[in-house]
Amino acid sequence: MKEELQQKIRQYFSAMSIYKDPKATNSIFAGRNLPSFVKDYLLKRYLNISTGEIDTLGLNAFLDKVIPANGGTVKDDILAGKEVTLLTRFSIYTKVSQVKIHKRDLT
Repeated sequence: MKEELQQKIRQYFSAMSIYKDPKATNSIFAGRNLPSFVKDYLLKRYLNISTGEIDTLGLNAFLDKVIPANGGTVKDDILAGKEVTLLTRFSIYTKVSQVKIHKRDLT
C-alpha cells in the first residue's frame, strides 16, 4: 500500500513532491545546519526525476563548496578578491591594515 501511494504521488505530483528517504538523505546534511526548506530545494535540484535517485556526489560537492569546513580557504579567497558564495554563518578575523580593498566599477 505504501509503495503504491508513493508511485501515485510521483506520477501525478512529480513537479511538486519531494521524496525524502531519511536513510538516504540524513547523512548528506549531517553537521550542516540548514533550514528544511533549503534541504527540500537542494534535494529537488539534485533529484533524477526518471529514477527517483538523488545525485549525492553532486549534492555533496555543492554543499562542500558553499558550506566549507575549513575557514582558511574562505579567508584566502576573500583576501585574493575572489567572489565567495556561502550558505552558512561564517566568521573570519583579519587585520584591517593588511586587507587590500578591490573596488569594482559599478557604472
